[in-house]
Amino acid sequence: MLVPLERLESVRAVVQQAQEQAAQQQGRVIAADDLKAALKRVSNACARAGLVGEDSNHGIRRLFAHRQVAYYLQSGLSREEALARLSNDLGHGDGRGRWVENNYLLGGEA
Repeated sequence: MLVPLERLESVRAVVQQAQEQAAQQQGRVIAADDLKAALKRVSNACARAGLVGEDSNHGIRRLFAHRQVAYYLQSGLSREEALARLSNDLGHGDGRGRWVENNYLLGGEA
């Protein structure tokens, strides 16, 4: 489970708020001047919803990375190909596979 059960209602409220904002902001979920500001707003929204530590937005990305690379490997991709795809999935570009592995997968099961 990605969202702890005790946090489900607060996460639903955050998602509902994001959907309402997107409807008012030409499809943009986060109104921010740049990526750094948008990331800060996402992080703050997750914290308000009680998603901190391993359950934080980055913790959820880390869990996604472990599951996704395992899926790619089981699908027959080489480790290098799986990391390139995962890097793209995370928005880092396909040339950042080693970086993604070091920052998202190091010490994990995948």
